[in-house]
Amino acid sequence: MVTVLGLMEKRVCRPTLSIPLLAILNRSGASSSSKSRAKMLSLETISQYFYMPMAQAAEEMNVSVTTLKKRCRELRIKRWPNRKLNSLKNLEKSIQESGKNEEELELLEKERKLVEEVPDLQLEEKTKRLRQAYLYKAQSSSRSKTASA
Repeated sequence: MVTVLGLMEKRVCRPTLSIPLLAILNRSGASSSSKSRAKMLSLETISQYFYMPMAQAAEEMNVSVTTLKKRCRELRIKRWPNRKLNSLKNLEKSIQESGKNEEELELLEKERKLVEEVPDLQLEEKTKRLRQAYLYKAQSSSRSKTASA
């Protein structure tokens, strides 16, 4: 403590950084290592995580969700295909359980592989009709059974 004109003054020492903060952070505030990791994310790497929600996939890849979204935009992926792929997967499962047409299963497998390669691909009309027939009607009939019980 230092005495100035009879008053007591307390000096606070602030620690100084040995490395300048600007050397660690770039202008956007992201660390340079996360930028380099984002550039290493190829379409093949990202497509392995399409069956997970985006937040979980980003965590698995050790990047932020924002970084993953930016990289997806650079790769021309407009929407994360998690829900679409899971819907196709559930549709395949319900068709297998019903023991119906193998032709429909082959169509769904082809469509699922295409969506994995080109995530923004629109589903074919035939696939949309299958979803309507198997998933939505099955869900509504199970709801009506539980409501009447």
